[in-house]
Amino acid sequence: MRLLNLSESHPYLSAFTQLYIDAFPADEKKPVGMLFLLQSKGVADIFALDDSGFCGLAVTLKGSAAVIVDYLAVSSDMRGLGCGSAALRLLREKYGAKLIFEIEAAVPYAENAAQRKKRRDFYLKNGLLPTEIFVNVYNTDMELLSFSPLNCEEYLSVLKEAGDDLYKTANPKLLPRLY
Repeated sequence: MRLLNLSESHPYLSAFTQLYIDAFPADEKKPVGMLFLLQSKGVADIFALDDSGFCGLAVTLKGSAAVIVDYLAVSSDMRGLGCGSAALRLLREKYGAKLIFEIEAAVPYAENAAQRKKRRDFYLKNGLLPTEIFVNVYNTDMELLSFSPLNCEEYLSVLKEAGDDLYKTANPKLLPRLY
């Protein structure tokens, strides 16, 4: 498995875009053009996951204190084959332990509660730790997970360093502990 830096002319761009559209709710997605703009400014990295062919995607936002894994998805035909776990290892090798994962809060009243719990269990199984920090971004309640201790200021600083437009669009709000 490899992380391939994705450009707007990369052969995997079409597969990346389709998975991005399919894997994330509309209200949580940034326009693909904005992702490439953030990458051109040096505050984001866009990756295709390659395992003898396209198998997923990762998008990170880079700050001086930490890195947010903004999007991570594995192609449906590759799920359950270790690609997600391998991607987590590669991201940790690249960025270190100060990786922040925003995951939909695994609250029991959510419409997709079982899916949220399954995702959370996957991340915890792969070594991520609950931070007990909950935020609302893009009008979605999220729990923050990390490989190392984290405070809210480190998370917010990454969003602020990415630029005012992104920070205003995300509109992060700290929430009380949800569980």
